[in-house]
Amino acid sequence: MGGDGRNCKKMDGAIERSGAHKEKQDRQDRRTVTTRLLLAATSTEPSPAPALSQRQQQQQQQRLQ
Repeated sequence: MGGDGRNCKKMDGAIERSGAHKEKQDRQDRRTVTTRLLLAATSTEPSPAPALSQRQQQQQQQRLQ
């Protein structure tokens, strides 16, 4: 029973190297874009970020379909 922890860690590593890790990364990217959009919307000072964020979000929505 004592060695189970090590095996679990090894399994996690294998999973992260596979497509699951990429999917997780995509989710994080999407969250980052959403956060950036929210920050841009609530920000009082004008910045060039909103247009860029919008273009990124459109690309990711196309990838989802």
